[in-house]
Amino acid sequence: MKNKANILVIEDDHTFRSLIVTILEDEGYNVVEEQDGKKALETLRKRSFDLVISDLRLPSLDGLAIYRQAKSEGIVPPFILITAFGTVEEAVSAIKDGVTDFLTKPLKDPDTLRAIENRVRETTLSLFKEQELAGIPPDEVLFAGSAMSEVRKLIEKVANTPTTVLITGESGTGKELIAKIIHFRSERHKGPFVAINCAAIPENLMESELFGYEKGAFTGATQSKPGKFELADGGTFFLDEIGELNLSLQAKLLRFLQERTFERIGGQRQIQSDVRIIAATNRNLTAEIQEKRFREDLYYRLNVFPIHIPSLRERIDGLRLIVDYLVVKIAKQIGKNIISVDSEVYLAF
Repeated sequence: MKNKANILVIEDDHTFRSLIVTILEDEGYNVVEEQDGKKALETLRKRSFDLVISDLRLPSLDGLAIYRQAKSEGIVPPFILITAFGTVEEAVSAIKDGVTDFLTKPLKDPDTLRAIENRVRETTLSLFKEQELAGIPPDEVLFAGSAMSEVRKLIEKVANTPTTVLITGESGTGKELIAKIIHFRSERHKGPFVAINCAAIPENLMESELFGYEKGAFTGATQSKPGKFELADGGTFFLDEIGELNLSLQAKLLRFLQERTFERIGGQRQIQSDVRIIAATNRNLTAEIQEKRFREDLYYRLNVFPIHIPSLRERIDGLRLIVDYLVVKIAKQIGKNIISVDSEVYLAF
């Protein structure tokens, strides 16, 4: 299975840059090249990378300056610096700042080249492990079927932005998986991913689940409790089945989206939460608006960046890969040695 990690290579020497890019692409990584420091920093601001490999000496902005600026903006991935002019003092300073590795040119020694490959593998495996623990299947499975190609492009476009996303699709199409992928491919991936199913919680408990409550706010409130908005601070808050939210709570959600502050039940203190909102629904919200069951102003606040997930009926060309993955996964969970499905089964598709 090919690696799908995204790596930014910043090097003004065309020959040396081509060498590194060839090594990485042969390993199956997605590589973006830059030769100018300032342009590289702009690229980092526009999209998410799993690793940066940068020369120290660059036109307009050196590699360490790129790292420090990206770190100050909260957009820095693991970072390897390479230089032909490095000193011990520079290396120590860079490592203390948090640079992942500091290598010296020329990289003719196979062991040194292997160090780059190993560091890339370690970094990307860590990322994939996070996704695996979150229950996210490999990209080849998640995006199986040509109908998912547009979804994949949209995720890559929006992931590393603060934009609110509305995911639509039938039940069972994997809307929460898509929300998790957006989270893990954003600069917020080290923060929490908090999810709530608006259809699964009784209406009279929903407000306290979202916003929390203060001690004494109601009978039985013997101590204060933070809500989901507080728990998701610094990360992503996923509201599944948003169409099930009643009009009163829709108004409170709208206020949060406008002000980015809220009050706990029984509280008077305004609480701020730095959270990215992703919502999902299997309903036609425009029809719900016509029926006066969903607020139009809230819809426009949520529908900033829409992503529609096609049904499995539209992904027939990817079903074999999905089935094979699920069969192996479930067989492992129940202790069975099943590695494939009879070819006759696929004829039913």
